[in-house]
Amino acid sequence: MKKHTTMEIIAILSLSLLLTATLSISGIIPSLIKEFPDYSRSSIELLVSVSSIATTIMVGLNPFISRFLSEQVSVTVGLLMVGLAGVAPLGLSTYEEILIARILVGIGIGLLNTRAVSLIGERFTGAQRSKLLGFRGSAETLGQTVLTIISGQLLLISWNSSFLIYSVAFLVLFLYWGFVPKDEKLTLEKDLTAASKSNHHLNKEQAKIIALHALLANILITVTVSTIIRVPSMITELNIGTMLQANRMISIFMFAGFLSGIVFGQVMTYFKKNVIPLFLFLSAVGLLMIGLFSQIFLISIGAFIVGFALSICVAWVFNSLSNVLPKEVLSTGNSIALFGSNLGAAITPFVLKLIGFINDDLRFSFIFQAVVLIAIAVLILFTIRKKED
Repeated sequence: MKKHTTMEIIAILSLSLLLTATLSISGIIPSLIKEFPDYSRSSIELLVSVSSIATTIMVGLNPFISRFLSEQVSVTVGLLMVGLAGVAPLGLSTYEEILIARILVGIGIGLLNTRAVSLIGERFTGAQRSKLLGFRGSAETLGQTVLTIISGQLLLISWNSSFLIYSVAFLVLFLYWGFVPKDEKLTLEKDLTAASKSNHHLNKEQAKIIALHALLANILITVTVSTIIRVPSMITELNIGTMLQANRMISIFMFAGFLSGIVFGQVMTYFKKNVIPLFLFLSAVGLLMIGLFSQIFLISIGAFIVGFALSICVAWVFNSLSNVLPKEVLSTGNSIALFGSNLGAAITPFVLKLIGFINDDLRFSFIFQAVVLIAIAVLILFTIRKKED
Protein backbone atom coordinates (compact mmCIF):
# COMPACT_ATOMS: atom_id res chain seq x y z
CA MET A 1 0.00 0.00 0.00
CA LYS A 2 1.34 3.40 -0.96
CA LYS A 3 2.23 5.60 2.02
CA HIS A 4 1.06 9.20 1.90
CA THR A 5 2.92 11.98 3.67
CA THR A 6 1.22 14.39 6.05
CA MET A 7 2.05 17.32 3.75
CA GLU A 8 0.48 15.52 0.77
CA ILE A 9 -2.74 15.07 2.75
CA ILE A 10 -2.69 18.72 3.88
CA ALA A 11 -2.10 19.86 0.28
CA ILE A 12 -5.03 17.80 -1.04
CA LEU A 13 -7.37 18.98 1.73
CA SER A 14 -6.30 22.60 1.15
CA LEU A 15 -8.04 22.53 -2.25
CA SER A 16 -11.38 22.41 -0.41
CA LEU A 17 -10.60 25.64 1.45
CA LEU A 18 -11.50 27.57 -1.71
CA LEU A 19 -14.62 25.75 -2.88
CA THR A 20 -17.05 28.08 -1.10
CA ALA A 21 -14.81 31.17 -1.14
CA THR A 22 -17.14 32.93 -3.60
CA LEU A 23 -19.44 33.85 -0.70
CA SER A 24 -16.69 35.07 1.61
CA ILE A 25 -16.85 38.63 0.23
CA SER A 26 -20.62 38.94 0.80
CA GLY A 27 -19.94 41.46 3.57
CA ILE A 28 -19.01 44.08 0.97
CA ILE A 29 -22.50 44.16 -0.58
CA PRO A 30 -23.54 47.36 1.29
CA SER A 31 -20.35 49.03 0.03
CA LEU A 32 -20.97 47.82 -3.52
CA ILE A 33 -24.50 49.25 -3.41
CA LYS A 34 -23.00 52.66 -2.58
CA GLU A 35 -20.17 52.24 -5.11
CA PHE A 36 -22.57 51.43 -7.97
CA PRO A 37 -25.77 53.41 -7.23
CA ASP A 38 -27.06 53.03 -10.79
CA TYR A 39 -27.43 49.26 -10.38
CA SER A 40 -30.28 47.47 -8.61
CA ARG A 41 -29.82 45.49 -5.40
CA SER A 42 -30.27 42.19 -7.29
CA SER A 43 -27.56 43.23 -9.77
CA ILE A 44 -25.15 43.95 -6.91
CA GLU A 45 -25.98 40.65 -5.19
CA LEU A 46 -25.30 38.95 -8.51
CA LEU A 47 -21.65 40.02 -8.22
CA VAL A 48 -21.35 37.66 -5.25
CA SER A 49 -23.36 34.73 -6.61
CA VAL A 50 -22.48 34.89 -10.32
CA SER A 51 -19.38 32.82 -9.54
CA SER A 52 -21.71 30.03 -8.42
CA ILE A 53 -23.48 30.14 -11.79
CA ALA A 54 -20.17 29.61 -13.57
CA THR A 55 -19.21 26.87 -11.10
CA THR A 56 -22.53 25.08 -11.69
CA ILE A 57 -21.96 25.08 -15.46
CA MET A 58 -18.41 23.79 -15.01
CA VAL A 59 -19.58 20.97 -12.70
CA GLY A 60 -22.11 19.95 -15.35
CA LEU A 61 -19.41 19.98 -18.04
CA ASN A 62 -16.85 18.19 -15.88
CA PRO A 63 -17.28 14.66 -17.35
CA PHE A 64 -16.53 16.13 -20.80
CA ILE A 65 -13.70 18.43 -19.66
CA SER A 66 -12.01 15.63 -17.69
CA ARG A 67 -11.42 13.71 -20.89
CA PHE A 68 -9.15 16.46 -22.20
CA LEU A 69 -7.59 17.99 -19.08
CA SER A 70 -5.44 16.00 -16.70
CA GLU A 71 -5.73 16.33 -12.95
CA GLN A 72 -2.65 18.56 -12.74
CA VAL A 73 -3.79 20.86 -15.52
CA SER A 74 -7.30 21.21 -14.06
CA VAL A 75 -6.03 21.99 -10.56
CA THR A 76 -3.28 24.34 -11.75
CA VAL A 77 -5.47 26.31 -14.15
CA GLY A 78 -8.30 26.40 -11.60
CA LEU A 79 -6.08 27.79 -8.82
CA LEU A 80 -4.47 30.35 -11.11
CA MET A 81 -7.89 31.56 -12.27
CA VAL A 82 -9.16 31.86 -8.68
CA GLY A 83 -6.02 33.71 -7.59
CA LEU A 84 -5.64 36.08 -10.53
CA ALA A 85 -9.31 36.80 -11.23
CA GLY A 86 -10.11 36.80 -7.51
CA VAL A 87 -7.80 39.72 -6.67
CA ALA A 88 -8.42 41.52 -9.99
CA PRO A 89 -11.17 43.83 -8.57
CA LEU A 90 -8.40 45.62 -6.66
CA GLY A 91 -7.51 47.28 -9.95
CA LEU A 92 -10.93 47.34 -11.61
CA SER A 93 -13.41 50.19 -11.48
CA THR A 94 -16.52 49.26 -13.45
CA TYR A 95 -19.37 46.90 -12.64
CA GLU A 96 -18.91 44.97 -15.87
CA GLU A 97 -15.20 44.37 -15.27
CA ILE A 98 -15.83 43.04 -11.76
CA LEU A 99 -18.66 40.84 -13.09
CA ILE A 100 -16.31 39.22 -15.63
CA ALA A 101 -13.66 38.68 -12.94
CA ARG A 102 -16.23 37.01 -10.69
CA ILE A 103 -17.31 34.70 -13.53
CA LEU A 104 -13.69 33.66 -14.04
CA VAL A 105 -13.39 32.90 -10.31
CA GLY A 106 -16.42 30.61 -10.64
CA ILE A 107 -14.90 28.81 -13.63
CA GLY A 108 -11.70 28.26 -11.65
CA ILE A 109 -13.58 26.86 -8.65
CA GLY A 110 -15.58 24.67 -11.04
CA LEU A 111 -12.33 23.12 -12.28
CA LEU A 112 -11.33 22.41 -8.67
CA ASN A 113 -14.72 21.25 -7.41
CA THR A 114 -14.81 17.62 -8.45
CA ARG A 115 -11.02 17.21 -8.33
CA ALA A 116 -11.00 18.05 -4.61
CA VAL A 117 -13.19 14.99 -4.05
CA SER A 118 -11.77 12.66 -6.71
CA LEU A 119 -8.18 13.20 -5.52
CA ILE A 120 -9.15 11.55 -2.24
CA GLY A 121 -11.24 8.84 -3.91
CA GLU A 122 -8.46 7.91 -6.35
CA ARG A 123 -5.46 8.03 -3.99
CA PHE A 124 -6.84 6.67 -0.70
CA THR A 125 -8.80 3.58 0.31
CA GLY A 126 -10.87 2.16 3.15
CA ALA A 127 -11.19 3.91 6.47
CA GLN A 128 -8.56 6.50 5.56
CA ARG A 129 -10.61 7.56 2.53
CA SER A 130 -13.79 7.93 4.61
CA LYS A 131 -11.93 9.89 7.27
CA LEU A 132 -10.38 12.26 4.74
CA LEU A 133 -13.70 12.81 2.97
CA GLY A 134 -15.10 13.94 6.32
CA PHE A 135 -12.10 16.22 6.87
CA ARG A 136 -12.59 17.59 3.35
CA GLY A 137 -16.12 18.76 4.23
CA SER A 138 -14.85 20.43 7.39
CA ALA A 139 -11.99 22.06 5.44
CA GLU A 140 -14.52 23.53 3.02
CA THR A 141 -16.54 25.14 5.81
CA LEU A 142 -13.43 26.18 7.74
CA GLY A 143 -12.02 27.88 4.65
CA GLN A 144 -15.26 29.79 4.14
CA THR A 145 -15.32 30.87 7.80
CA VAL A 146 -11.69 32.00 8.01
CA LEU A 147 -11.74 33.79 4.64
CA THR A 148 -14.94 35.60 5.64
CA ILE A 149 -13.34 36.80 8.87
CA ILE A 150 -10.24 38.01 7.00
CA SER A 151 -12.43 39.67 4.36
CA GLY A 152 -14.24 41.55 7.13
CA GLN A 153 -11.00 42.84 8.59
CA LEU A 154 -9.81 43.94 5.16
CA LEU A 155 -13.03 45.97 4.86
CA LEU A 156 -11.47 48.36 7.37
CA ILE A 157 -8.96 49.31 4.67
CA SER A 158 -11.35 49.58 1.70
CA TRP A 159 -14.19 47.58 0.14
CA ASN A 160 -12.06 46.23 -2.70
CA SER A 161 -9.28 45.15 -0.31
CA SER A 162 -11.57 42.26 0.68
CA PHE A 163 -10.76 40.59 -2.63
CA LEU A 164 -7.21 40.00 -1.39
CA ILE A 165 -8.48 36.83 0.32
CA TYR A 166 -8.32 35.06 -3.04
CA SER A 167 -4.51 35.34 -3.02
CA VAL A 168 -4.60 32.24 -0.77
CA ALA A 169 -5.07 30.31 -4.05
CA PHE A 170 -1.36 30.88 -4.79
CA LEU A 171 -0.40 29.30 -1.45
CA VAL A 172 -2.62 26.30 -2.20
CA LEU A 173 -1.01 26.01 -5.65
CA PHE A 174 2.44 25.97 -4.01
CA LEU A 175 1.32 23.19 -1.65
CA TYR A 176 -0.19 21.17 -4.51
CA TRP A 177 2.87 21.37 -6.76
CA GLY A 178 5.27 20.87 -3.87
CA PHE A 179 3.69 17.91 -2.09
CA VAL A 180 1.12 16.10 -4.28
CA PRO A 181 2.95 13.61 -6.53
CA LYS A 182 1.75 13.19 -10.07
CA ASP A 183 -0.39 10.07 -10.46
CA GLU A 184 0.71 8.37 -13.66
CA LYS A 185 -2.14 5.87 -13.60
CA LEU A 186 -5.28 7.93 -13.25
CA THR A 187 -8.41 5.81 -13.55
CA LEU A 188 -10.66 8.68 -14.52
CA GLU A 189 -11.49 7.45 -17.99
CA LYS A 190 -12.31 4.01 -16.60
CA ASP A 191 -14.50 5.62 -13.92
CA LEU A 192 -16.34 7.67 -16.53
CA THR A 193 -17.06 4.56 -18.56
CA ALA A 194 -18.33 2.77 -15.46
CA ALA A 195 -20.48 5.73 -14.51
CA SER A 196 -21.91 5.82 -18.02
CA LYS A 197 -22.84 2.14 -17.80
CA SER A 198 -24.32 2.55 -14.34
CA ASN A 199 -26.75 5.14 -15.67
CA HIS A 200 -28.56 2.31 -17.49
CA HIS A 201 -29.36 0.73 -14.11
CA LEU A 202 -31.20 3.83 -12.87
CA ASN A 203 -34.85 2.83 -12.53
CA LYS A 204 -37.83 5.14 -12.08
CA GLU A 205 -37.92 4.83 -8.29
CA GLN A 206 -34.20 5.63 -8.01
CA ALA A 207 -34.61 8.57 -10.39
CA LYS A 208 -37.46 9.89 -8.23
CA ILE A 209 -35.39 9.56 -5.05
CA ILE A 210 -32.44 11.36 -6.63
CA ALA A 211 -34.65 14.13 -8.01
CA LEU A 212 -36.28 14.76 -4.61
CA HIS A 213 -32.91 14.85 -2.85
CA ALA A 214 -31.48 17.19 -5.50
CA LEU A 215 -34.52 19.48 -5.14
CA LEU A 216 -34.14 19.57 -1.36
CA ALA A 217 -30.40 20.30 -1.72
CA ASN A 218 -31.27 23.09 -4.13
CA ILE A 219 -33.70 24.69 -1.67
CA LEU A 220 -31.32 24.33 1.28
CA ILE A 221 -28.42 25.94 -0.54
CA THR A 222 -30.66 28.72 -1.86
CA VAL A 223 -31.69 29.53 1.73
CA THR A 224 -28.06 29.31 2.86
CA VAL A 225 -26.71 31.65 0.19
CA SER A 226 -29.62 34.10 0.48
CA THR A 227 -28.92 34.38 4.23
CA ILE A 228 -25.24 35.07 3.58
CA ILE A 229 -26.06 37.64 0.89
CA ARG A 230 -28.96 39.43 2.58
CA VAL A 231 -27.82 39.67 6.24
CA PRO A 232 -25.13 42.36 5.63
CA SER A 233 -27.60 44.62 3.81
CA MET A 234 -30.27 44.17 6.46
CA ILE A 235 -27.89 44.87 9.36
CA THR A 236 -26.41 48.03 7.86
CA GLU A 237 -29.39 49.53 6.04
CA LEU A 238 -31.75 49.11 9.00
CA ASN A 239 -29.09 50.57 11.32
CA ILE A 240 -28.98 47.42 13.44
CA GLY A 241 -25.20 47.32 13.38
CA THR A 242 -22.05 48.16 11.44
CA MET A 243 -20.71 46.51 8.30
CA LEU A 244 -17.98 44.87 10.38
CA GLN A 245 -20.58 43.44 12.79
CA ALA A 246 -22.57 42.13 9.83
CA ASN A 247 -19.48 40.41 8.46
CA ARG A 248 -18.76 38.83 11.84
CA MET A 249 -22.31 37.55 11.93
CA ILE A 250 -21.74 35.79 8.60
CA SER A 251 -18.60 34.29 10.13
CA ILE A 252 -20.71 32.98 13.04
CA PHE A 253 -23.14 31.49 10.51
CA MET A 254 -20.33 29.69 8.70
CA PHE A 255 -18.56 28.55 11.88
CA ALA A 256 -21.83 26.96 13.01
CA GLY A 257 -21.78 24.98 9.77
CA PHE A 258 -18.25 23.82 10.58
CA LEU A 259 -19.37 22.61 14.02
CA SER A 260 -22.30 20.73 12.49
CA GLY A 261 -19.89 18.67 10.40
CA ILE A 262 -18.06 17.56 13.52
CA VAL A 263 -21.21 16.34 15.33
CA PHE A 264 -23.22 15.12 12.33
CA GLY A 265 -22.55 11.45 13.10
CA GLN A 266 -23.82 11.81 16.67
CA VAL A 267 -26.86 13.77 15.48
CA MET A 268 -27.78 10.97 13.06
CA THR A 269 -27.35 8.34 15.77
CA TYR A 270 -29.50 10.19 18.28
CA PHE A 271 -32.34 11.55 16.12
CA LYS A 272 -32.34 8.92 13.34
CA LYS A 273 -35.27 9.40 10.90
CA ASN A 274 -36.40 12.60 12.60
CA VAL A 275 -33.21 14.48 11.72
CA ILE A 276 -34.44 16.23 8.59
CA PRO A 277 -37.86 17.50 9.81
CA LEU A 278 -36.38 18.56 13.17
CA PHE A 279 -33.48 20.52 11.71
CA LEU A 280 -35.60 22.04 8.95
CA PHE A 281 -37.84 23.36 11.73
CA LEU A 282 -34.79 24.64 13.66
CA SER A 283 -33.57 26.38 10.50
CA ALA A 284 -36.94 28.10 10.26
CA VAL A 285 -36.72 29.22 13.90
CA GLY A 286 -33.30 30.77 13.23
CA LEU A 287 -34.57 32.53 10.09
CA LEU A 288 -37.51 33.96 12.03
CA MET A 289 -35.12 35.27 14.68
CA ILE A 290 -33.11 37.05 11.99
CA GLY A 291 -36.23 38.45 10.33
CA LEU A 292 -38.18 39.50 13.42
CA PHE A 293 -35.62 40.72 15.97
CA SER A 294 -33.69 44.01 15.93
CA GLN A 295 -31.06 43.25 18.58
CA ILE A 296 -27.68 42.28 17.15
CA PHE A 297 -27.18 39.62 19.84
CA LEU A 298 -30.48 37.84 19.09
CA ILE A 299 -29.92 38.03 15.34
CA SER A 300 -26.47 36.49 15.88
CA ILE A 301 -28.05 33.59 17.77
CA GLY A 302 -30.51 33.17 14.90
CA ALA A 303 -27.64 33.14 12.40
CA PHE A 304 -25.83 30.46 14.44
CA ILE A 305 -28.97 28.29 14.58
CA VAL A 306 -29.57 28.63 10.83
CA GLY A 307 -25.94 27.90 9.95
CA PHE A 308 -25.84 24.82 12.17
CA ALA A 309 -29.25 23.39 11.26
CA LEU A 310 -29.01 23.99 7.50
CA SER A 311 -25.59 22.33 7.35
CA ILE A 312 -26.99 19.27 9.15
CA CYS A 313 -29.79 19.14 6.56
CA VAL A 314 -27.37 19.40 3.60
CA ALA A 315 -25.17 16.64 5.06
CA TRP A 316 -28.32 14.53 5.55
CA VAL A 317 -29.14 14.77 1.83
CA PHE A 318 -25.90 13.09 0.76
CA ASN A 319 -25.90 10.66 3.69
CA SER A 320 -29.47 9.65 2.83
CA LEU A 321 -28.55 9.01 -0.81
CA SER A 322 -25.73 6.68 0.28
CA ASN A 323 -28.22 4.76 2.43
CA VAL A 324 -31.02 4.34 -0.12
CA LEU A 325 -29.16 3.96 -3.42
CA PRO A 326 -27.15 0.92 -4.53
CA LYS A 327 -23.44 1.46 -5.13
CA GLU A 328 -23.68 1.30 -8.91
CA VAL A 329 -25.87 4.44 -9.11
CA LEU A 330 -24.64 6.31 -6.03
CA SER A 331 -22.06 8.30 -8.00
CA THR A 332 -24.79 9.44 -10.40
CA GLY A 333 -27.06 10.37 -7.50
CA ASN A 334 -24.35 12.37 -5.74
CA SER A 335 -23.44 14.20 -8.97
CA ILE A 336 -27.05 15.23 -9.59
CA ALA A 337 -27.51 16.32 -5.96
CA LEU A 338 -24.26 18.31 -6.18
CA PHE A 339 -25.50 19.95 -9.36
CA GLY A 340 -28.74 20.84 -7.55
CA SER A 341 -26.72 22.38 -4.72
CA ASN A 342 -24.63 24.52 -7.06
CA LEU A 343 -27.72 25.54 -8.99
CA GLY A 344 -29.29 26.70 -5.72
CA ALA A 345 -26.37 29.06 -5.12
CA ALA A 346 -26.57 30.27 -8.71
CA ILE A 347 -30.27 31.18 -8.70
CA THR A 348 -30.31 32.86 -5.28
CA PRO A 349 -30.35 36.50 -6.52
CA PHE A 350 -33.27 35.70 -8.81
CA VAL A 351 -35.16 33.98 -5.98
CA LEU A 352 -34.61 37.02 -3.74
CA LYS A 353 -35.83 39.26 -6.53
CA LEU A 354 -39.03 37.19 -6.89
CA ILE A 355 -39.61 37.32 -3.12
CA GLY A 356 -39.10 41.08 -3.37
CA PHE A 357 -42.07 41.33 -5.72
CA ILE A 358 -44.25 40.04 -2.87
CA ASN A 359 -42.68 42.31 -0.23
CA ASP A 360 -39.45 44.26 -0.71
CA ASP A 361 -38.75 44.64 3.02
CA LEU A 362 -35.26 43.23 3.66
CA ARG A 363 -36.60 41.18 6.58
CA PHE A 364 -39.35 39.52 4.57
CA SER A 365 -37.09 37.10 2.67
CA PHE A 366 -36.08 35.45 5.97
CA ILE A 367 -39.71 35.09 7.09
CA PHE A 368 -40.83 33.78 3.69
CA GLN A 369 -38.09 31.15 3.58
CA ALA A 370 -38.84 30.11 7.16
CA VAL A 371 -42.44 29.39 6.16
CA VAL A 372 -41.22 27.35 3.16
CA LEU A 373 -38.92 25.23 5.36
CA ILE A 374 -41.69 24.64 7.92
CA ALA A 375 -43.99 23.48 5.11
CA ILE A 376 -41.33 21.05 3.83
CA ALA A 377 -40.68 19.77 7.37
CA VAL A 378 -44.39 19.10 7.90
CA LEU A 379 -44.63 17.33 4.53
CA ILE A 380 -41.64 15.09 5.30
CA LEU A 381 -42.92 14.36 8.81
CA PHE A 382 -46.31 13.42 7.36
CA THR A 383 -44.63 11.12 4.83
CA ILE A 384 -42.58 9.43 7.59
CA ARG A 385 -45.67 8.84 9.73
CA LYS A 386 -47.64 7.53 6.76
CA LYS A 387 -44.94 4.93 6.01
CA GLU A 388 -45.04 3.78 9.62
CA ASP A 389 -48.82 3.16 9.54
